[in-house]
Amino acid sequence: MIDHAPAFDWVREAGQSSEWVTSVCTGALVLSAAGLLQGYKATTHWACTDLLSLFGADYNHLY
Repeated sequence: MIDHAPAFDWVREAGQSSEWVTSVCTGALVLSAAGLLQGYKATTHWACTDLLSLFGADYNHLY
């Protein structure tokens, strides 16, 4: 099994010191898993929208 903790730690650290935190497509799942989207509205690829809530983000269907 691969230990992804160091990658999520890096994303979390980089995001906490950034003015803007953005992603493309399913990158929102990485940001959410790192804890950067808790309490925020986010969107992702349509096939993965139900996964955002697993990590504390609120799905926002943006048009």
